[in-house]
Amino acid sequence: MLTTNQKFSRNSLGSRHWALAGVLIMERQSLPLKNLISLPVLLLSTKKMKVARLAGPRKQFAVVHAERPEPGPGEVVVKIVASGVCHSDLHIARGEFESVKYPIILGHEPAGYVFEFGEGVTGLRKGQPVVVYPARGCGRCWFCLKGEENHCEDGKFIGFDQDGGYVEYLLVESPRYLFPLSGLSLEEGAPLGCAGITAYHAVKEEALPVLHAGDYVVVIGVGGLGHIAIQLLKKLSPCSIVAVDVRRRSLSFAEKLGSDETILAGKNMATQVRRVAKKGVGAVIDFVGSTSTLNSSYQMLRAGGRLVVVGAAGGQLKMDSGSTNGREVHGSISGSLSEMRELMELGRQKRFRVVVKAYPLGEVNEVLKMLAEGRIEGRAVLRP
Repeated sequence: MLTTNQKFSRNSLGSRHWALAGVLIMERQSLPLKNLISLPVLLLSTKKMKVARLAGPRKQFAVVHAERPEPGPGEVVVKIVASGVCHSDLHIARGEFESVKYPIILGHEPAGYVFEFGEGVTGLRKGQPVVVYPARGCGRCWFCLKGEENHCEDGKFIGFDQDGGYVEYLLVESPRYLFPLSGLSLEEGAPLGCAGITAYHAVKEEALPVLHAGDYVVVIGVGGLGHIAIQLLKKLSPCSIVAVDVRRRSLSFAEKLGSDETILAGKNMATQVRRVAKKGVGAVIDFVGSTSTLNSSYQMLRAGGRLVVVGAAGGQLKMDSGSTNGREVHGSISGSLSEMRELMELGRQKRFRVVVKAYPLGEVNEVLKMLAEGRIEGRAVLRP
């Protein structure tokens, strides 16, 4: 706190703070001088924000103060209300993604209110609830020109290649990455930026094209992404849905969401599934991506079936060239800006629900521990 014998300059504190202090002096002549002098300092203190920073692999997150961002031309600052916790965050915290540079602020599923924006920004209003799309494209490559910034040749993702959403305020480079939210709360909307759009793309663009009436589709992993995928498949496909997980609680959850069959994964998952789908399944969406799930998924496909790999557990797939029989393996990551718009509309229409539980930002280490132990149902979100 400044005292009356300390020196400071008008420029260092900002003219608008002094203007406000001047108004108070004129209106409240009796206000103690020390309170007036502390006012600019109090206002300046609001330029700080809380962030959860990860210093390095296998370190604990530290909640510290950082400078609050200010928008330049074409930029937007969002006051973050909720930021989803993804399994990818757990991989980064363990140091399993070699491309990540530390220290870093994680979080690629933020949602909040438009706080302020720079010159040239149109179509937004202060206080508007928005979901932040996580991919950042170059805007020039073939993929970006198609609207697929998630596949950009020089692209980045917040929370992976640059600081992300475990913050109170987030600077967003362009309003095109912000999607107005209605029909869902901000806590429910936050996971749409990754869990929602990734599940939607995997269902719509990867699985549905190879499915037909009477077919079977398998969802492996009923977590933050899987629980959304089951609901979307129920709405969009004419197939029987088989949910597979290692936790009985998750399978009970899947039944409530609309899964037609549930299977507690054992040593021979492919055999378990083929007892239900005698001729094999049309598509498998693997939200785990371990060696066990990948190989079992491929083995349970019918002729012309498709394995959609979403999970990033680092598994390896081994297949005999003579076994392909039209089978396909597709990698799937995030979704396009246009798909994000479609997903937001489905949310507005309440065509699916997002099961979330909110925790304070200060509990980020405990939440990741719970995620690692399989104790999160649906999606955990952090509230700064």
